[in-house]
Amino acid sequence: MKKLMIPLVVLLLFGCVSHNESEVFNLISDQDEWSESDFITPPKNAKTHVWYHWLNGNLTKEGITADLEAMNSVGIGGFTVFNAAEGIPAGTATYYSGEWWEMFVHAKKEAKRLGLEMCLMNGPGWSASGGPWNTPENAMQEVVWTEQIVEGPVGFNGELSTPKPGLGLERDMKRDTIINLRYYMPREHVRGYYNDIAVLAFPTPKGEAEGKPYQISRWWEKAGYSKMAEYVRDERDAPEDEVVHFDEIIDLTDKLDEDGNLKWMVPEGNWTILRVGYQPTGRSNHPAPKGGKGLEVDKMSAKAVDIHWEESVKRMLEAGEEGEKSIISTVLIDSYEAGHQNWTKGFEKEFKKISGYDIRKYLPVIAGRVVGSTDLTEKFLWDFRKTASDLIINNYYKRFQTLANENGLSFAAEGYGNFGNTDDFATGKYIDVPANEFWANKSNHHQGITKLASSTAHTYGRKIVGAEAFTGAPEKIFETNPRDIKAQGDWFYSKGINMFWLHGYTNSPFKQEPGLLLGSYGSQFNRHNTWWEYAKPWFDYMARCQYMLQEGNPKSDILYYVGEDAPVDPKSTEDLIPTIP
Repeated sequence: MKKLMIPLVVLLLFGCVSHNESEVFNLISDQDEWSESDFITPPKNAKTHVWYHWLNGNLTKEGITADLEAMNSVGIGGFTVFNAAEGIPAGTATYYSGEWWEMFVHAKKEAKRLGLEMCLMNGPGWSASGGPWNTPENAMQEVVWTEQIVEGPVGFNGELSTPKPGLGLERDMKRDTIINLRYYMPREHVRGYYNDIAVLAFPTPKGEAEGKPYQISRWWEKAGYSKMAEYVRDERDAPEDEVVHFDEIIDLTDKLDEDGNLKWMVPEGNWTILRVGYQPTGRSNHPAPKGGKGLEVDKMSAKAVDIHWEESVKRMLEAGEEGEKSIISTVLIDSYEAGHQNWTKGFEKEFKKISGYDIRKYLPVIAGRVVGSTDLTEKFLWDFRKTASDLIINNYYKRFQTLANENGLSFAAEGYGNFGNTDDFATGKYIDVPANEFWANKSNHHQGITKLASSTAHTYGRKIVGAEAFTGAPEKIFETNPRDIKAQGDWFYSKGINMFWLHGYTNSPFKQEPGLLLGSYGSQFNRHNTWWEYAKPWFDYMARCQYMLQEGNPKSDILYYVGEDAPVDPKSTEDLIPTIP
């Protein structure tokens, strides 16, 4: 097969002019190399899909049928079902109720009748993977601690306090980080699920004793509680009296009883007692419909991910009559919006396996101290983030791919996010369809992650590169139309995208126009739009572009090394830094 070098330019020039179809085909290929019939009538796998948002239980069978028939009439090849509740009052088909399952099975039957591919968001909302079946012990976990300073010599006999739920949330709020409280479960849902890791004591650093603790730059982000665009090492030498030394750290874990009481003879001087443990972050899925809200699953635990799969994806696959399981072709994880996670049960064992040394005496680093030296502290934090990244990649993304493939599905994902503690490029190794997103009428929005998706696909030999396409900006949700966005779509094709998933198609349970909206998000690609009945030539054009691009072979001239930090955050601009000479 010929390498695809020039067809894109020709396609973009000729656009949708139907009477020139054969002439265009002859320009770009020899008849015996390409299928002219597949170019004129592209196969299903080349047709544009839509993200089909079911809005908070407002569902009717008649509405689903009308929606899917409208998709089919303009040449849409398939849809991905999302269950969301962005600003929409609850309907009667509460998520996972009997009525909801009737609607879901009806959608499967109608997709089969119409020959549409049906795909699934892996759970309610779009933040990542959450639901009411995820218990606190199977939820995302974070390192937490309490501390107190005691002066010796003295016999200490007292109870060590435990952290309040939501330590990471509280700290983010104090640091004026953008946090939306509705993304978190109320504290009573995670209270009582605290687990100890260790109890340590060490001579209190001078600044800490004076209420002005010395800390390395951006230690909070470096310890995995948030994400930085670039991890720059602190080059300062920490003052000697601000450093916690290994030989002065005393492990008191075995002196803590089941009730949290500690008995210890405190040596002379000021000592900090640090009780370190882990508990759920409290992060929930969003924007979840009624009946669908719950904790985000522990991304570092394959066991927890398996439970999420069983309760969510598997049940949707098996719903309906025998033979309807095959209607569903793909399971999706949207862009990662689930917040931070930096621990899981057994993390310390995995850390030693990956990094080769024990984590215990480095735990004060996660609590903001300098241990050994600034250089050693930075090196530990690098290992800590790398372990977290590896665990999420292997137990979440890889596990999802395995489960999907075992069930005859493809696994698609936008393997990046503003809060995820992963090497975003490395996630692509376990994604069948790497994807990005871009917003309508915004020239520089998410350009950097376009190359992340296409380069990932090319590196790991993936044929399809997806895109959540033309997501509507809040101020222009009614203004998006093919005329104004076609050129933007062509630009993203030129960056390596070869499958558009339009964002979005909101379900319309009733005949009233303009129908339901996804709050302030999403362009209005649905049957109520005034230009919908005239849209087929645009969909045909996209399908032909995507057919040719999917059949082509990528040609790469430059290897661009993005670094080995974990997490690796893709650049948000088109320009590569440093620029290519």
